[in-house]
Amino acid sequence: MEYKLSPEDEAFRDRLRSWLDDNVPAMPRSWSDDRERADFLRAWQRKRAEAGFIAPAWPKEHGGMGATVVQQAIYNEEIASRRVPPLIGQSGIDTVGPVLMQHGNEEQQRHLPKILHAEELWCQGFSEPDAGSDLASLKTSARRDGDFYVINGQKVWTTNAHIADWIYVLCRTDPDVPKHRGLSLILIDMQTPGIAVSPLKQISGEAHFNQVFFEDVRVPVENIVGEENQGWTIAMTALNFERSGLAGTLASGRTLMALVKLAKNTVVAGRPRYEDDTIRRTLAQFAIEIEALRQLGYRTLTVQSQGGVPGPEASVGKLMASELQKRMSEFAMDILGPYGALTAGPKYVVNRGAAARGFLASRAATFGGGTSEIQRNVIAERILGQPKD
Repeated sequence: MEYKLSPEDEAFRDRLRSWLDDNVPAMPRSWSDDRERADFLRAWQRKRAEAGFIAPAWPKEHGGMGATVVQQAIYNEEIASRRVPPLIGQSGIDTVGPVLMQHGNEEQQRHLPKILHAEELWCQGFSEPDAGSDLASLKTSARRDGDFYVINGQKVWTTNAHIADWIYVLCRTDPDVPKHRGLSLILIDMQTPGIAVSPLKQISGEAHFNQVFFEDVRVPVENIVGEENQGWTIAMTALNFERSGLAGTLASGRTLMALVKLAKNTVVAGRPRYEDDTIRRTLAQFAIEIEALRQLGYRTLTVQSQGGVPGPEASVGKLMASELQKRMSEFAMDILGPYGALTAGPKYVVNRGAAARGFLASRAATFGGGTSEIQRNVIAERILGQPKD
């Protein structure tokens, strides 16, 4: 890849930097509840969408930026370099939007501008209590009844279902064919009667995962994406887009900078931890892995920019990013020593217990979007050509 920016790319970067300098709001230190947080982040996403600084990979005709690979990298890196509030509709932008652009009909594509402007928040109804890594074993059923599908079943680990307006659900529409071939992807309004959401409190204290229950939920037939029983292929498109970007690189880069700062500010026996050779070598190793991950991300973006869909190589990036984030979170605890486990209290708590909470939360990254074990299987079988037995 040529790293020298063209005049057009330089102008794009300068325009983005100028807008961010003038418009990034300060994040509140705390929220009274999830709704207050959601309202703040909806307003921020709407502001970015109205300015055009959102969804770089989306075509301009769908409200995106029509960005090149280089411009998308510039965009991601500029956003990551600042304390920019997240996009509350990131899941819709990263997965639902691309799926609807590729497989949705004209009526379904009317959701696209609403996704960009956070007028609709989406969540993903894939995993079930007995169908996580083996997603094709899911049991949530969609039975055809005239002009409707009747949905019954349960989904779990559904991120942001408690604030979502819509959910796209992988359902079994034909129980009499091999499990991969009888699935369909259906769009469901979360206000439809028969849907119940139950938050799952995590060990980190957060509760953005949920269980979603469907009891005789009637959904119009026109809400199916693509053809009936073609849901597996479409779902794989969604998961590959979820795994394909530079998000893992950017998150790891932010974590590395925080680790460097933590090591410089943590003093043991009168000496900053950063002066320890072992500490510095570990930080350097993290930096090397982040750079490798960044280059892999560029490779995947190149595939997308040429009209392709990320394939099994996206699993390499997903595996590297989630496992690296977990190890970096563990290292933050090592830097702090015994104090790293503290999350509250008047004394000895560092950064309000961020290291401990990050350590606990990092485990989620190793199964969200596909477990690390499944990613290793995909890499072994579909990239390296290893036998299943």
